[in-house]
Parts: sequence; structure tokens; C-alpha cells
Amino acid sequence: MENHPFCRSQKGIRKSVVPARSTRAGTISLGSLLLLLPQIASAHGTVEGLDEFVNGLLHPLFSPAHVLVLLAFGFWIGTHPPIRLRSPLPAFALGALAGLLCAWKGMLSPVYQPVLLGVAMLAAIVVAADFKLPLSIRVICGAIAGFLLGLDSPPDLAGNPQAIFKTLIGTWIGLYIWLVNPAFYTSLLPQKKWASYAVRIAASWIIAIAVMVLAFAFRK
Repeated sequence: MENHPFCRSQKGIRKSVVPARSTRAGTISLGSLLLLLPQIASAHGTVEGLDEFVNGLLHPLFSPAHVLVLLAFGFWIGTHPPIRLRSPLPAFALGALAGLLCAWKGMLSPVYQPVLLGVAMLAAIVVAADFKLPLSIRVICGAIAGFLLGLDSPPDLAGNPQAIFKTLIGTWIGLYIWLVNPAFYTSLLPQKKWASYAVRIAASWIIAIAVMVLAFAFRK
């Protein structure tokens, strides 16, 4: 009976359904974890026992929108040759510095979170669809992403000037480090189709998670 064509087709269907279910379950689990991060950050503000610099360094990891933007742009920048990897990174760093200074001085209000999620989705779509955009576009987009992330990372003005300065420097370096890591390791992948597909699949996960986080945000 197992060799019957109908049985073989049913096995094939079951095999195709299981990976799809596991993929959806993984996406939901990761999205749920990201949704918990802002609650942890709002409950504790900073990690007790760590100074202002280290807390600033870890600050981007406590916002799901920041994590998604950094991963999406890291993948986008890293999918280009190493010689071009360097160009968008200084633009991102300068944009992040400008955004942090504006947030510190209160010149602009923090960024609306769906805007950051939309930016992450756009960058992830470019990676998933394998769009080839000019270097100048990547530099401009990197600067804008850095500015938005910096603007959305205002320091706690209740502290003394030295603590505020350490928090700003830590956040600035943290934003840069958490962007460079996915960009650098993505650029090290071999120029093979399987590597390209892996990055594009990861980008599609970012899109799915961003959509889910947006749905939860608007549901509130």
C-alpha cells in the first residue's frame, strides 16, 4: 500500500506542509520575542549594574524596530563587494550622530515607530527581491536610516552631563557596531547561489516580522 501513487502523494503533501508550519511558527516566535523587548526596556530603563556607556551600547537591542532596521540595512550593505561596503557605513555613522544630537537637544520629536518598521521593510524588500541600486542610493538611504535611529534614541536628560555624554557615545557606537556585524558577515559569504538565497530568505523573515509588529501596533 505504501507504494501506491496516492500514498506517495499524501506523504509529499505532509512533507511540504511541515516545513511551512515550522517556518510560520519560527516567525511568530521570533516576532513575539521582539515584541517583548520594548516591555523589558520600559520596565527597567537601563540594565542594572552597567554604566551609562554600556547601557547606550546595548540600547538598540531593546527596540524591535531598531533591530529590524539594523538587520535589514546590514544585509543590504553586505550583499555588495567589500570595496563598496565601506561607503554607506560612514554615511550611516554621520546620520546617527546627527540624529542623536537632535534628540539630545530636543530639536525634533522621536520617530513614529511604524516609520522605522516601514524603513526596515523597504530595505528588506530590496534584499529579498535582489534589486540592484546605485551606490549613491545606498549611501543616502544609510544616512537616513542612521539619522532616524539616532533621533529615536534620546538620552535620559535626568542624569548629569557626564552620564548623558557617555550614553550618547555608547548609543552611537552601538548603532554602528550592530549594523557592521550583519553587513560584514554577509559580505564574507561566498558568491554562490545558496548564499544569496539564504540572505534573501532572512530578508523575507524581516518583512514578515515587521508586518506582524505593525499589526500589533495598530491593533493597540
